[in-house]
Amino acid sequence: MENFKKEIWKEIDSMSWGSNISVQITNSAFEKMMVDKEFKNKMMNIIREDAHGSNMMCGGTLINIDENGYKGYSYMQDHTKEAGRAFDAHSKDKDSFYSKKCKKDELNELWERD
Repeated sequence: MENFKKEIWKEIDSMSWGSNISVQITNSAFEKMMVDKEFKNKMMNIIREDAHGSNMMCGGTLINIDENGYKGYSYMQDHTKEAGRAFDAHSKDKDSFYSKKCKKDELNELWERD
């Protein structure tokens, strides 16, 4: 399993990412990708599309893959409302990889300043 994960991460790291990216793949998704080549190919193709698309925007992409498939959200940096929605969508679970680290108003201030 560890070697399989390393291969997947190596491929993801080799992709040309043009904006901020956060990729989370659960252990159950890795397990499914190991036994289901069609699932693996579908998930990797979607990640490749996100990588390609990230080169056309100034913003960020949040990717989550579990055994049920892909969930993702991309947003433009100049749209603070959309950025807030992205973090809201990915921060519902207190144990989420995308947990918020600052208050929403602080985040909007940072986005506007940048």
